[in-house]
Amino acid sequence: MQEKDIPVEVLELDKKNDKIIEVAWEPKGHRFVLIHGNLQRPDVSLYSMRTPGRVLKLVTLKAKQANAVYWSPTGKHMIIADKVKWQA
Repeated sequence: MQEKDIPVEVLELDKKNDKIIEVAWEPKGHRFVLIHGNLQRPDVSLYSMRTPGRVLKLVTLKAKQANAVYWSPTGKHMIIADKVKWQA
């Protein structure tokens, strides 16, 4: 977006070649989760945008077997899961 008065934030991952597998925003909140990296054992990073104009990494969980994130309706809790795609 190049519109006037619309703030833009750019987030660069520590490993430049990491693939983003999943992004999930906290409902009614300021946090979001990225699942990124190796498809078999990706990293899970939690970020905050509580401070306007600033992205802050809160924590990174290394090499988790996950490809989906589910937030509770209030946004207080989240589940990191490995969704299995079934084939008949």
